[in-house]
Amino acid sequence: MNVYFAAPVRGDRSKIETNKYIVNFIKERGHKVLTNHTIKEKGKLIEIENNFGSTNIYKRDIKWIDECDILIAEATTPSFGVGYEVGYMLCAKKLKNRKVIILYDKTIENQISAIATGNCNKNATVYGYESEDDIGKFLKNYL
Repeated sequence: MNVYFAAPVRGDRSKIETNKYIVNFIKERGHKVLTNHTIKEKGKLIEIENNFGSTNIYKRDIKWIDECDILIAEATTPSFGVGYEVGYMLCAKKLKNRKVIILYDKTIENQISAIATGNCNKNATVYGYESEDDIGKFLKNYL
């Protein structure tokens, strides 16, 4: 299965260890993470992204979303990019039957965007986790 993992790249990366856990969990189960680069250290990642260019990033990421079987988003920290990716996946007619999982840290639920935690789109599953083990148990059902 091709998985598009959505997480902040240029913004708040305070969930980087959780993101690494999620990406590694997916890969350990034999799936391909199209956005494997999202768990690189921020300085190196920004340098790579800046050299690649904004238009190329947009085209690449939309292509990957079009090719993925499922999009998994870590939505704890605000990110326009993550929101855009989730919205595109859920609203693009050509992707109408593809699934989205929105994960967020339940211990700070009142600080998370209500549009993420309240998403009731039939193709979206929203899950508030309290630990990495919690995420793993949840994702086993989908992968």
